[in-house]
Amino acid sequence: MMLTMSELIHPTVILDPQADIAPDVQIGPYSIIEGPVRIGPGCVIEGHAALSGPLTMGRDNFVGHGAVLGKSPQHKGYQGEQTWLRIGDGNVFREQVTIHRGTEQGGARPGSATATCSWSAATSGTTAGWVTAAP
Repeated sequence: MMLTMSELIHPTVILDPQADIAPDVQIGPYSIIEGPVRIGPGCVIEGHAALSGPLTMGRDNFVGHGAVLGKSPQHKGYQGEQTWLRIGDGNVFREQVTIHRGTEQGGARPGSATATCSWSAATSGTTAGWVTAAP
C-alpha cells in the first residue's frame, strides 16, 4: 500500500515503507513506525510513540504519548530469533507503556479490550484479555 502524509499523520512522523496503515489512523508528532507494522482502522497513535515490527494491531486501539510497542524482547533467553507482537481490538495503552515482542518461550500478547496504565510494561510470558492463537 502506497502511503502519503495526510492531515491525520503529522508531517514529523517517521514512517517505514513496510508499514501498512489503515486510511483513518491518526498518528501524532514525532512518532516512529518502523519495520513491518500493520495498524488497523480507527487507531489513534499519540505523539512520540514508537511502534516496531513485526507488529500487528487490530482496530480501534489507542496508543498514548511516548508508548513503545514491539521492540525486541527483554529476556536473557532471546537469541535474535524471529518474534512478533499481535494486538487485538479496542485496547488502550496509556502514556509511556512498553510492550515488547515475545520470545519463543512465551509471548507478551495483549488481546482485545484491555487497558494498560501509564508507565506499565508487559514482557515475555504476559497475556491479557482475549488472545488469538499464534501463527
